[in-house]
Amino acid sequence: MFLKAISGGEFKNRLFPYLAYRYNNWSSRVVIEMWITFAVQHFVLWKILNSFVMTGLVYILNVYFNKKRSINVLLITIVSVIAMPNRFVFEPGWVADTGNYLWPITFALFAFFPFYQKLTKQKINPYSYVLSLLALIFASNQEQVGICVFALMILIIGYLVVNGEKVWILMPSWIINICLLLVTVLSPGNKVRYNIELHRFPEYGQIGLLKKLEVGFSSSGIELFLNFNIIVWLLFVVMVLLARYKIKDRMLKMITYMPFITSSIFYVFSMHRDSHGWTDNIVNNFFIQFTSLGTKLSISNTITWAPDFLILILIISLVVGLWNLIDDKRKAIFAIVISAMGFLSKFVMAFSPTVWASGIRVDMILYFSVVIVLLMLLKEYETDNKKGLDLIVNFMVPAGIIINIIYITAMPW
Repeated sequence: MFLKAISGGEFKNRLFPYLAYRYNNWSSRVVIEMWITFAVQHFVLWKILNSFVMTGLVYILNVYFNKKRSINVLLITIVSVIAMPNRFVFEPGWVADTGNYLWPITFALFAFFPFYQKLTKQKINPYSYVLSLLALIFASNQEQVGICVFALMILIIGYLVVNGEKVWILMPSWIINICLLLVTVLSPGNKVRYNIELHRFPEYGQIGLLKKLEVGFSSSGIELFLNFNIIVWLLFVVMVLLARYKIKDRMLKMITYMPFITSSIFYVFSMHRDSHGWTDNIVNNFFIQFTSLGTKLSISNTITWAPDFLILILIISLVVGLWNLIDDKRKAIFAIVISAMGFLSKFVMAFSPTVWASGIRVDMILYFSVVIVLLMLLKEYETDNKKGLDLIVNFMVPAGIIINIIYITAMPW
């Protein structure tokens, strides 16, 4: 689409008229689409730069969450990035999806570097500060990332102000973020696309606010807890391993085990539900409650409450687990906030047919929020049980390599 439009189509190699047309008729992501339009015409260069971005993602995650420069944490970070599910990038293609999701997420992490330096009482380097602002412009042009960045900036700035820190040097970042969000809100193209997607998804116009809330809640919950993903499953495994010796209260320990136990049961049962009658009766009946419009929730039928009720229990279990497993309660709150942002980034799918039409790739923010929380827990694990971390690495690295090979061989080169 981008290649055809700019290389001899009606715009005759004129980039800015094309971007203006897109802004007025389809999307507010003018900064991102400027890059994508260039990238599709220079595919080899995109491959090189995308490799640098993925390397940069590993680097910045280790800057934030691997102060001791642990080789184990580094290896798990690499595995987490290369084991990213290929379904995130197979829908419209690698160039479009990395440009619209992976790059904004990576640049958002770099954009927070001055905030990190301020929180850790380091001197803010002027060069890295300028680069962080440039990264922020790209990141905030993606509306989901931009909203998450805005919320996290508010929380960090508020925390610094409460603790008597001067935050004036961080205000340009906040202003840039707000300006890019206004670009999104004021874009005529977003309204045009909304109507087009509404026509493709006519059922959406017939559901009310409460149903939209349920759609967002259930779709986010099933992606986080019930759809198999090795990194999410590893997060639950690490929670169990940490809880074994960090949580003494049996009730709290069992609550922390809940995400692992429940997700593992559904992972196994869902793989065999077509070949075992008893599995069909139990698990299949649960999964058929999920539709393209959330669950079959009915106030008058209490059985239909089960999926949403289970997801609510698992969310509470995750929050309780993180609170009790991370010793520094400020970091525990941060882990919970990051988890909430990942969940809500998927949750907002329910409020726009445009985002809903984007499909599975919008889950990428949720995925990397899980990666961040996993790295925070591994830091706790490394402090108390380095041998246990070695065992996790010995499992994860081969598994990650195998998954990456599977993804590469499945790619439509």
